[in-house]
Amino acid sequence: DDITELDIFPRRVNSNKHYTIIKLNKVSKIPKGKTIGAIKTHLTEIYRHIIKNHNIKIYFKSSSSAKKELLVYESPKIMTEPFYADVEQGKHNPKKITWKVNLNIELDKRRSITGFAALREKGNTSQAGFSLFRRGRLIMGSGDEKYRPHKIFKNPNSFTYQRLFGDLEFHGFEVSHTKDGFIWSPSEEEKILQKLVNEINKPNKPLLLQAEKFRIKKNVPPKKKENQIAITDAVNKAPKAIEIISSINTNRISPIENKISVKSGSQTVKSDTIPYEGKKYKINIVADFDNDHEDWYRLAQKGDEIQIVMNMSHQFTIGYLGDVPEEQEGIYLLLMYMGLSEIILGENRGKKQPIGLMRHTLNRILRVQPPKYK
Repeated sequence: DDITELDIFPRRVNSNKHYTIIKLNKVSKIPKGKTIGAIKTHLTEIYRHIIKNHNIKIYFKSSSSAKKELLVYESPKIMTEPFYADVEQGKHNPKKITWKVNLNIELDKRRSITGFAALREKGNTSQAGFSLFRRGRLIMGSGDEKYRPHKIFKNPNSFTYQRLFGDLEFHGFEVSHTKDGFIWSPSEEEKILQKLVNEINKPNKPLLLQAEKFRIKKNVPPKKKENQIAITDAVNKAPKAIEIISSINTNRISPIENKISVKSGSQTVKSDTIPYEGKKYKINIVADFDNDHEDWYRLAQKGDEIQIVMNMSHQFTIGYLGDVPEEQEGIYLLLMYMGLSEIILGENRGKKQPIGLMRHTLNRILRVQPPKYK
């Protein structure tokens, strides 16, 4: 453990036969399962430029008896879709665009940035983001620890955070002695980020605008077979749902709370202000990871601010929320409108009757008659 230098034993070999073997012996904790996968991913990401250029081959063996495996880097598929504005305006047969921008940014006489920025074909929260290189070697942005400054990527629930990615080669920059970060001041980084924004959001190919505005499933025709299965399933469940509604004791309905306490790690996934009949309601949806709560969603109100807490461990959320923004937005909006409807009903009726009946009923149905998804 106290070794700070390695002994080197050079010897002459044929120039076409040179290679390096790194063998780990007497390891106190043997890597297994996902850890091995993470090691292989990390290696391919660090050296992916020289792997792609066929300047190096990296083989991996998880044990002495295992087969050696050639590590290969696979680039994410790039979005090839029409400009969002052409789709929204109903343009006939809009031209498909490959959403990738090649970069060559000069910062001063000594420093520059080359590479590319692009949009993923399918959003991925952990894999989107920038990877920063120097002299062909990855410095920042391996695996799920990509470089995602807020100025460009916004919040984790934004479309940009899940779609934008790229490889950026930094020329003339100094790196830390551990070679896992660049040496720059906050003001220097801010100037670099502004240059990047200007380059990747130009009017002829605005990546940031497309990332936020384009909806993959917006104009996809409905699938007849899947729709029929869903309708049949709903019809079969209707009698049971009616039976549940008839058995509800309205005296036990949970009231609208002033504020709901959530566990640490929970986060606001969507915020919006909805105007209705002369008033503006600010609505926040909070993703809650509390395994102990059985309701799908809960509701709180303080003045004109509405808090909707969605149970991320609920069977309905797990089965239907989806992994990418375009698959999540519909459920977020539905929850917003359901919560707002309950508040407005309470205001109009003076809270003389149990306004939470719909919410209470829905949560009860989901408990007694849980959804079945494939």
